[in-house]
Amino acid sequence: MTDRFQDASVRVLCATKLVSFTNWPESGDTAADFGDTELETLVDHFKPVLETSGIHVERIPDQWTVLKVLMYQEPQSLQKMSWFRVNRSHQHSYSDLLVLVDLVLSFPASTAECERGFNTGKEVLIPCNR
Repeated sequence: MTDRFQDASVRVLCATKLVSFTNWPESGDTAADFGDTELETLVDHFKPVLETSGIHVERIPDQWTVLKVLMYQEPQSLQKMSWFRVNRSHQHSYSDLLVLVDLVLSFPASTAECERGFNTGKEVLIPCNR
């Protein structure tokens, strides 16, 4: 992981927990402040990339606060929620925040998928001597 994300600090990697609904606390006192520090870390780290893409980074904290309140008002459990559904429902209202979320979700957790693909490719391209 360290080699894969050498330009990212441990803080940035830890901050990605906010995009996993299983990490969100149940509604209550801790829910109000959940993810604020992590969001700030991610915005600071990806600010050049986001701004180059035309994202208004100054809007992201407010969009996070409002969207978080909406998510806790959803009748569906957070554990059953998906960013695909959130994106589809709220992409126009919280577009700047959702671009950041999509960026974080695009991080591959490991190289295992690629390695499996290369191994399969070798088996197809190099016939076995049986």
